[in-house]
Amino acid sequence: MKKIWLTTIAIGIGLFMVAPGCGSSNNSSGFSQGGGSGSGSSSDGSISLLGDEGGIVGGGFSDGSSGGTGQCVNLQCQQHTCGDGGSTTITGTVYDPAGKNPLYDVVVFVPNTTPAPITGGIPASGSANSCSCEAVYTGQPIASALTGADGKFTLTNAPDGTDIPLVVQIGKWRTQLKIPKVTECGSNDLDTLLAPYKLALPGQAGVSTTAGPTQGLQQDLPSIAVSTGGADSLECLLLRAGVSPNEYVGGGTSGPGHVHIYPGCDGQSCGVTQNVGPAPNTSPAGLASDQKLWDSPADIDAYDIVLLSCEGTGTTNPNSQILYDYVDSGGRVFAEHWHLTWFTTLLGTAVAPFPADLATWDVLNDGAYKSGAISATIVEALSSNGQPFPKGEALYQWLANVGALTSDAGTGELPIAVARGDATIQAGNTLSQAWIQTDPSVSPASTQYFSFDMPFTPTIDDAGLPNYCGRVVFSDLHIGAAANDYGGATASASGHTNALTTPSGCTTGDLSPDEKALEFMLFDLSSCVTPVTVAPTPPTPTPPIK
Repeated sequence: MKKIWLTTIAIGIGLFMVAPGCGSSNNSSGFSQGGGSGSGSSSDGSISLLGDEGGIVGGGFSDGSSGGTGQCVNLQCQQHTCGDGGSTTITGTVYDPAGKNPLYDVVVFVPNTTPAPITGGIPASGSANSCSCEAVYTGQPIASALTGADGKFTLTNAPDGTDIPLVVQIGKWRTQLKIPKVTECGSNDLDTLLAPYKLALPGQAGVSTTAGPTQGLQQDLPSIAVSTGGADSLECLLLRAGVSPNEYVGGGTSGPGHVHIYPGCDGQSCGVTQNVGPAPNTSPAGLASDQKLWDSPADIDAYDIVLLSCEGTGTTNPNSQILYDYVDSGGRVFAEHWHLTWFTTLLGTAVAPFPADLATWDVLNDGAYKSGAISATIVEALSSNGQPFPKGEALYQWLANVGALTSDAGTGELPIAVARGDATIQAGNTLSQAWIQTDPSVSPASTQYFSFDMPFTPTIDDAGLPNYCGRVVFSDLHIGAAANDYGGATASASGHTNALTTPSGCTTGDLSPDEKALEFMLFDLSSCVTPVTVAPTPPTPTPPIK
């Protein structure tokens, strides 16, 4: 026999959104009155839990927080127990914006209040949410889950009915949609119910005009800055992962896009021993990265993520203090190859204020693998103590799932087209975590991916875990080497003299194996920064009111 949660009628209630977990956000979701049901869209395209006549779904006099007066609010009133002791479930698979690769660690939830707008950039210093893990997941989730290494999720205790809102989100990548019908006490598989639509992160921000479950609803991307270089093409990976060309805009110029392009090398030709030509730029052109990206805190703090593509030589005019403060305040950085000069000199000396033991640097090994491709292993143990590394284990499973490994039978390795040998994570490098390491047969050994979290002296939460804010991922390989972007100009040993235009000069198609590894790292970099010692968990849902 089914038991239905208490439902009452609400008139004149003000609701407040609470993001549970390590950070909370008490943003008002507005004041409404009436007795409508169902959900709609607000004028800005966000999911609205107002009825057709402006009423609040369900009822119950409550502030929308857990507990409250003991009466249900909004979609809580559509959560039901089932005769077999189970509940209504929603399942599905979440894909990258291109709809090709399933994604790991994406938060999927049913909101009980209207999700707050997403604002790009780093919150002002001292803001209550500047380092909150979960404050970005607004809308008071009442049912939540994470995707696994296969991209699949299962929501339990979901509300049933028509036009049930769903949020699919990792960091500031956010898809909002409505499920036309959720069957009470049923297993509602979105892979089937929404076909041919694929549940995916958005490739373009704004109110969706695409027919289907997202139509009329706001879609969000993080603000991303890319410093381009003369030796690789990180900016093109975003295009191949499904980000729309319309999102590209010249860095430091006005424009609506979320991918801002700043040419590296001071806007001049890149390289020391050889002229590898100018770094790619947009048309109209963006401003040079050392002039308008890392020149001041105000400029770099406008971005959630900064991608630093190899210039072909040491970074032009790096300001390590500005980068340090940016990450310390919650920024996310992906630094590739010669961008090591943010952290160490070419002779291996630490660059202040970064500590000396981030990695064991040996820049003289830079050309160690220039003769060809290598194979690399996925690190599944913590660098600090050899215990299991949950996200490393997930990375290995995920790469096998997307066909990026040489074998799926537990011994598969990742083929890398152009590796470099500048850094290794050894026993003394306790601040960093290795993710991908050269195969033992490769000499000299090199860590191809490692990360470190900041602040370096974090506060400790009630569970005894460190509260981190920002993250840096360092890559010692050239990601776009197999893609032939710009006709191969960025990887050409003979150099080039022509101006390279992005994104039109980028090739399209499936990601190469090492690009797939970067896709995993990119979305992980977007997510809540949690200690590498623990597996991620979804926002804690507000329990039903019985």
